[in-house]
Amino acid sequence: MISAIKQDMPKTWSELINTVYDLRPIKSEAVNDKAVEILSELIAISKPTAAQKDYIDMLSKLIAEFEVACYYFDNDDSDGIDYLQYLADENGLTASDIGRILGDRSLGNKILSRKRELSKRHIILLSERFKVQPSLFLKEKKIKKQ
Repeated sequence: MISAIKQDMPKTWSELINTVYDLRPIKSEAVNDKAVEILSELIAISKPTAAQKDYIDMLSKLIAEFEVACYYFDNDDSDGIDYLQYLADENGLTASDIGRILGDRSLGNKILSRKRELSKRHIILLSERFKVQPSLFLKEKKIKKQ
């Protein structure tokens, strides 16, 4: 549920969820546009409550996830490894850092260089670390017909 924000922004988590936006994954441009509008109003609050700060953080992640999936990888040449590389770059992580997340430092380089595929366990660990849907790592490159 998304509603227009009035003068008084809710201050508690339950009020924010029930009256502003219930923090579900964003699946359309119209919902994303409204979420961005809400986020703009929230970050304009001079002294946000702890709940408002948490809400801003979660809404920002949902918006980023939608925009990356919708705009950055909206072509046939991108796959889950491309998405992982993008997330690593955006978070200042090296291949070794990715490997550490996966439990073996050498795995990061092997996966990013496409010498090894992501396993189900890897996808779960990465989706938890980056707070994104696991399906984003499952996309495969489409083979172009010649």
